[in-house]
Amino acid sequence: MRLIVIRHGETYANTINRQKIAMYIGAMNTELTNLTDNGILQAKKLFSDSDVKTISTMYCSDLKRSYDTAILIRPDLKPVIVPELRERSYGVFEGRYFEDVEREYKDYLNGKPAGVFCSDFNEKALGGESYSDVCRRIDSFLSSLNFAKDDTIGIVTHGHVIRCIFYKLLDIRPKERILQMRTGNCIPYIFEGKSRQGIRLISHDIDCLLNDKWF
Repeated sequence: MRLIVIRHGETYANTINRQKIAMYIGAMNTELTNLTDNGILQAKKLFSDSDVKTISTMYCSDLKRSYDTAILIRPDLKPVIVPELRERSYGVFEGRYFEDVEREYKDYLNGKPAGVFCSDFNEKALGGESYSDVCRRIDSFLSSLNFAKDDTIGIVTHGHVIRCIFYKLLDIRPKERILQMRTGNCIPYIFEGKSRQGIRLISHDIDCLLNDKWF
């Protein structure tokens, strides 16, 4: 099996965070998380990608930005919506700026910085998920795939989810290395193998990816 894992196209929320104005986005599904014109263009460009053209089944999360990207990448395929592929939830912090959370939830943070949820496997925002929680649901999805089948599967999902897919497929050690990996919008990460245990990343050098930190 070949797996082509793709993060959704650029959203308006992505452009805010790139301006160093840190906001919790998570599983938000609002106008702020819709694709920008650039995000639409990123997705459309993948339509002509030779590897993407081989995809026979396309999976996406139940969030609009993931579904819209999947449709733009391969308009001839109807995406299979998989809730397990949705972005990590930041609970009541979603849509809030880091500095506001640090000021308003001092007791919950207990002296920890607002960014702790991005750099720890077990910490979770109030009412949200930890990385470990996301890994469990991703493991369930991956276990449903038939890796022995000679097929190409497309997965359009989200940044935190992609890190969990890398960790579960490649058994990254120590696992904390995966948390800082930068995941670009609409970049195909291609895995190949005849079993889950024998899967390997063939599109990128894993050490280079792990050293390209996003925070």
